[in-house]
Amino acid sequence: MKKNVIFLLSFFLLQQSIFSQKIEFGVKGGTDVVKIDGLAFDKGFEFGYHAGVFIHVPFSKKLGIQPEVYYGEASFKKSQTGSLDPIYNNTNLDSLSKVRFGKIHVPLLLQYNIGKKVSLQFGPKFTMISSANLKNSGSEIRDAIKKGELSAVAGIRLSLMSFRIFARYEIGLNDIGDIANDSKWKSQSIHAGIGFRIF
Repeated sequence: MKKNVIFLLSFFLLQQSIFSQKIEFGVKGGTDVVKIDGLAFDKGFEFGYHAGVFIHVPFSKKLGIQPEVYYGEASFKKSQTGSLDPIYNNTNLDSLSKVRFGKIHVPLLLQYNIGKKVSLQFGPKFTMISSANLKNSGSEIRDAIKKGELSAVAGIRLSLMSFRIFARYEIGLNDIGDIANDSKWKSQSIHAGIGFRIF
C-alpha cells in the first residue's frame, strides 16, 4: 500500500511538472548532407532534403524530450568498383549513376538547455527505408536494402521567438545492406534546417 501511494504521488508530481511547462508542436524542414560507406557507393557526401513535424515536451527548465517524424530523400552515386549488376543481373545498371533513397525518420531526442536560447540534443533515431530506386529509371532495388536503420544523434538547437534552428550529426549503427558480401553499408549525415513552433 505504501509503495502504491509513493508511486501515485511520484506520477502526479511528474505530471504536474510536465504540464506546468509549455509543450511545443511545430513543423520543420531543411537539408541533409549524407554519405553511405560501402563498396557499392562513392565515398563523397550528397545533398538531400527533409520535412516533417516535432513535439517538444519539457520536464523542467533544463530537461525535455523531443520526438519527431519526418520524411527525407537523398541520392547517392554508385561506385565503379562496387557495381550492383551482380545482384540484379542487369547490365544497364552501370549507366544509371545514382540510387535514390526515401526514408521515414523517427528520432527521440533528450534536450538539455544550456541557456534560454541554446540547447543540446542527443538520442537514438529509428528509420524506415520506404524506397530505394535507380534515379532516372524508377527501377526498384529494394531487395538489396534492409527495411530499417538505427542511428545515434547529437546536435544543437537555437530558439529565436517561434523559430527553431538546428544542426545535428547522425551516424548509422547497423548495416543497411541486405546482400551477401563483405561490404557494410552504413550512413553518416549532417542534418540541418529550421523549424517553426505552431503552438
